[in-house]
Amino acid sequence: MTKPLSHEPTIRSTSRIGCHCWGTNPGSVAALDVCAEIGVGWVRSTRPMQIDVVADGRGLYDWERAGESSVNNAVAQGMSVMGILDGRWGFETKVNKLPWCSPIWEHLDDWCDFVAAAVTHYRDRVKYWEVLNEPPFFWWYPAKPGERFSDVNGRMKRAPFRHYAEFLKATARTVRECDPTAKIVAGSGFGDGLFFRQLYESGCRDFFDIASVHYLPCHHPEAFARSYHTLRRIMAENADGQKPLWDTESGPGGAIIGQSANSSAEYDAFYNVYRHCFAHQFGLERYFWFNSIPKTDDAPHGLRVREADGRRGASYQALAVLIEQVGDGSLLGHEHPGGEVHLYVFDGPKGPVSILWSTSKATIQLGSGVPATDTFGQSLKLPAEFSLSGKPLYIEGDLRGSDLKVRTEGTRETVRPCMEEKRPTGDTPVLNSVCVTQPLRLDDPRWGQIPILGKRAEMVVQNADHFCAVPTALPGELSLAHDDRALYIHCRIWDDKLEARNPSALVQFSLRDSNPDVAEWPFFLNGYGLFNLHISRLGQRFLRYEHMLGDNYEAGVVSNVPILARITDNSLLVTASVPWEIIGPCWPGRNNPFFGMFTISRCDELLDLPEGDDPAEWAHNFMDPFVVRTPSLKAWINFA
Repeated sequence: MTKPLSHEPTIRSTSRIGCHCWGTNPGSVAALDVCAEIGVGWVRSTRPMQIDVVADGRGLYDWERAGESSVNNAVAQGMSVMGILDGRWGFETKVNKLPWCSPIWEHLDDWCDFVAAAVTHYRDRVKYWEVLNEPPFFWWYPAKPGERFSDVNGRMKRAPFRHYAEFLKATARTVRECDPTAKIVAGSGFGDGLFFRQLYESGCRDFFDIASVHYLPCHHPEAFARSYHTLRRIMAENADGQKPLWDTESGPGGAIIGQSANSSAEYDAFYNVYRHCFAHQFGLERYFWFNSIPKTDDAPHGLRVREADGRRGASYQALAVLIEQVGDGSLLGHEHPGGEVHLYVFDGPKGPVSILWSTSKATIQLGSGVPATDTFGQSLKLPAEFSLSGKPLYIEGDLRGSDLKVRTEGTRETVRPCMEEKRPTGDTPVLNSVCVTQPLRLDDPRWGQIPILGKRAEMVVQNADHFCAVPTALPGELSLAHDDRALYIHCRIWDDKLEARNPSALVQFSLRDSNPDVAEWPFFLNGYGLFNLHISRLGQRFLRYEHMLGDNYEAGVVSNVPILARITDNSLLVTASVPWEIIGPCWPGRNNPFFGMFTISRCDELLDLPEGDDPAEWAHNFMDPFVVRTPSLKAWINFA
């Protein structure tokens, strides 16, 4: 048995920056040493406290097998540890290794035995405990003993949300009994705030000390602010506004950043600088970088931690420079000249330091020969006039109120490299919605005269092998019409498993107008929401997933959107009338054309809603098939 180390207050405990370590992954364990070397103060420890990795049965726990040495390594290097009390009951692991405590909400005594053992074992080293990673994505009925969830379209079914609330409360009681000095971090929600709201409505306010969130948008301060303020508003409404908020998985998947990034490593690098600035500006107390590790089965999109010559990988080097320049220094102030140039001034180890970047092309006049450091630590002498991009610069001193002159050029430029297949390209077709003079009823015979916008042969049907196990893609055809009041949708879906008495399907779409003032990639995470026509045993419902405009549009079920589903000619016809005021700040004739994406899915068990739950509780998960899968139809659409 490894001898436990004593947990002493560390010199880095006030740091806002954390990293991740998968204790059973050698590459991740090696990356931990690099994070400690560059001054990262915290680590989010996964696997060492994951029940399916640790346990062979109740009371049979092998901590060393699960990566206890990584926790000891972190503590020995002066890092503070947040452990995840976690488990996989077949989801992501495909096989349920815990049949003796499944489903876990019916075996809370077994779970609490494990929690007590973990907290007692690590009490001298771990004082912060997160209760399950991303419950909205990782809360499922377990796989049956001996069965394996398939890689694509597995027969998986979501577990009731109310059971996670019971799970969190039981965990909190056990942690506090075993270590009254420990802090409990609620399993993370997302920027739309639905999960936060459900926690409070389920009476969980007093059962966690820190709220956590994942994937706050990071391409622009105003985008970050919208999501952050949505969460803070919900907390305040529940008399919980002073509770700390942490981003416990700060990964580039939640960012849409400047086009100056030329590689995934640079994208990661710039993202961390932005995140650090935003964390200080808006009061995010701590963020944990979902740091890159070498590519393995555990990390299929890994990046180099070190180059062949021993130099740090680009994303690690950029974080090292950030810590060297800023350290744990406080934010002295910030300005945003022209709305697209971003200036943050920190009280760094050597005095005030200014961080400067832009989200559009910009020209800066500052004075000749000003010393600066680029994102990766290269020393520069800035000319009297220079171009500024999304690549952050560090400049000695406080530039607020200086002779800094800014000229922005063009519009905001953003990109999300990890989803290139969803970006408009030169061959993206331009299609026309039909403008009607009279509103179209859902069963209107005039649909027969409206041209098909996307024919069956033109609609992509592609299923993805992904840990989210997105539902089955289906063939279909699509027609659109509109007037000044509403968008009318007519979708025919072919499904060889269609049940006449219980038809089901999911039709998803997003629209973004080509606003000439904002040259953002028009993906739904850049605004206007993701819209879902959900046909199931619960009836026909319109769901909105809102990532960016939570202050203006409520996520979840939208009640005043008529939908009709009916079977005809061995297919399912779905028609809907969606008011423009629901879609977002866009309407026919404004900044045409719109960029539209459509996806059609079967309502596999994955999309089934547990008894007693509301679709709003799972609205996050309707994002999965849209994000993971190639769109069925991608086009520029004129609404003239």
